[in-house]
Amino acid sequence: MKNRKQAFTLIELLVVIAIIAILAAILFPVFAKARDKARATSCLSNMKQLGLGIMQYTQDYDENYPCGQYTINLVPSGTYAMRWRMMVYPYIKSTDTYRCPSNINKGIDTGGATLGFPDLPRHYALNVRFVNNGTPIVTNRIDTPATRIMLAENAAGDYRTMYGNWGSTGNELQMQWNAYNCGTGAPQNGQICFPGHTGFMTLLWADGHAKAMRPADTAAPTNLWGAMNDSPGTCTTDNYAQLNCTTKSNYAVTSMQYLQQAYDQ
Repeated sequence: MKNRKQAFTLIELLVVIAIIAILAAILFPVFAKARDKARATSCLSNMKQLGLGIMQYTQDYDENYPCGQYTINLVPSGTYAMRWRMMVYPYIKSTDTYRCPSNINKGIDTGGATLGFPDLPRHYALNVRFVNNGTPIVTNRIDTPATRIMLAENAAGDYRTMYGNWGSTGNELQMQWNAYNCGTGAPQNGQICFPGHTGFMTLLWADGHAKAMRPADTAAPTNLWGAMNDSPGTCTTDNYAQLNCTTKSNYAVTSMQYLQQAYDQ
């Protein structure tokens, strides 16, 4: 008689399946973290490229940073908003640089075709203290450029962040609501929600360097954003005073704590 090959028993198969399931449970989170680390590195590289582009812009435009936006009147076609993303695009020349690989939101700056620009993702936005109502900020008027946030990650809402512009109890409660929804990938108000990279957000500073930080650390012990609505009068005399303000803001601390909760989910 021919010897029949011995097959696995049901118990042996179940043991193998159980081992595979245990290994998968251990390794999948590791793989997910490694993937997000790679995406965070790509996001940081994007910020560095944007920083280089902005620094080149300042050299060509008399040491002025790009402002938030200004209006161009093209007769007879109408008026168009020229935003900071468009201003620095000639130095970037890539729409992918404006896109964080971890950010699934699809918001873009449209309307640039008439001005000769492609649609640009809104994944990075200008600190509201740099907007200055269409008037450029001069580089030498910033006291400590290396400690002043210029660009931050954005949920694809607008050309500017709302970081640094929370100013009432109502805004803090809205921030708590936004932070909760950030964790589920469903941003509210479209400007201040993004789940980030394992608890960190990517930032660009006024001297052109890029760095990732935990949101809560940007508000305390030092305020890195500029004046808030609860800042003292010395921080509100003009736009440069607002931009250079380092006084601790309770509004910023509370709001950033809410945002950190969303990032840590």
